[in-house]
Amino acid sequence: MKDEAAKKRGLSNRRKGGRVELTLAKKLTAEGVPAAKVPLSGAMAGFPGDIELTIGERKLVAEVKSRKGGAGFVLLERWLGSNDLLFLHRNHAEPLVLMNMSLMVSLLKGRVDG
Repeated sequence: MKDEAAKKRGLSNRRKGGRVELTLAKKLTAEGVPAAKVPLSGAMAGFPGDIELTIGERKLVAEVKSRKGGAGFVLLERWLGSNDLLFLHRNHAEPLVLMNMSLMVSLLKGRVDG
């Protein structure tokens, strides 16, 4: 019985992930940033990421994470606060940058109006 419940949760989580990925790809495309959900993302080794964005001649690959209550995201959002960017620095690693999607879209389109 436990195995069946775990399988159903797993399937439900995959479906939710796929919906979120598709929704984000559609939002980006509607904003003028060509994007597509990577088919079978996460299902096949060697194909990283969930969404592929096309910026000029460059293809960018994005990973998507979604959490019902934002577990793990709340602290990042608090750190970002009313700032535009949050740099996350770990010793001996390249810093990561967190920003709102609207600002990212503006930057990718070559303007800063978000």
